[in-house]
Amino acid sequence: DDLVEGLESGADDFLSKPFNLAELTSRIAAGIRIVAYENQLAEKTARLEEYAESMERLAEERARQLVHADRIATLGMLSAGIAHEINNPTSFISGNVQMLKRFWPFIEDALARDQSGDEKARFITKETPRLLDEMTKGIRRISTIVSGLKRYARQERSDREPASLAECIEDAVQLCSSRLKKVKLERDVAHAPPIEISAQEITQVLVNLIVNAADALDRTSDGRIRIGLRDEANVQIISVEDNGYGIPKEHRQRIFDPFFTTKPPDRGTGLGLSISHGIVRDHDGSIRVERSPIGGARFVIELPSAQKEGHDSQ
Repeated sequence: DDLVEGLESGADDFLSKPFNLAELTSRIAAGIRIVAYENQLAEKTARLEEYAESMERLAEERARQLVHADRIATLGMLSAGIAHEINNPTSFISGNVQMLKRFWPFIEDALARDQSGDEKARFITKETPRLLDEMTKGIRRISTIVSGLKRYARQERSDREPASLAECIEDAVQLCSSRLKKVKLERDVAHAPPIEISAQEITQVLVNLIVNAADALDRTSDGRIRIGLRDEANVQIISVEDNGYGIPKEHRQRIFDPFFTTKPPDRGTGLGLSISHGIVRDHDGSIRVERSPIGGARFVIELPSAQKEGHDSQ
């Protein structure tokens, strides 16, 4: 009865008197093993719970990032239509400005004859050509931005054809112009002959690198971004570097991994550099990151001047 009552009360073992010393020692050793096993099990359970919570948080974060990436992809599909809608009124305005330029000499003559002593007429006569030139420049800039946006937003895979990397750089800079207002942009773009590339994809890579450089300069008052292009034997080399806070050495090995990012969750998906790495690799090229001489990070892209024979894009 005492044995049953003791076990039902929560005892792990029961030993009645008089007891044998060897039996007592064995029972104590067994109890120590049981306690040790229970402690190990509790530690493993705690670690599993912690791991499960960590994986749940990671899954939620990646889900948010994928939703954001999907929004960006949707925005890309919409951008082509938006660019088309912008093109229509721009063409209308451009035609009217060109017509006004053709009519202006006649208007100028009429103003000179009828209002030769009018101060306002003289001011209009003097300023109108400059205004027309500024309008023409503005229309040209809108057209350039829209053309770059349409190429960048195009979802189908672009065919490879001879294209200038200098023009890809210029398109990327135009697309990123709003992000570059607070930084000093330096170009060192040498003359380089066209090479077989997908201009839209290479522009996408450059946009990613320029945006990342601009993000790294958010807390810098004298931010600088330097973009270079040089033509060497059998290879053309693009570099994009900044004087920001740089990339820690321990992160450089993972910088091109999908979803890896050092940005806050609301600033990046961790996909841009991974996609860029894949695009450059599909062009039989290479991309690497290193410390920039001006203080921050420098990304270097090397693209072969001649594509390999039998290259099959995947």
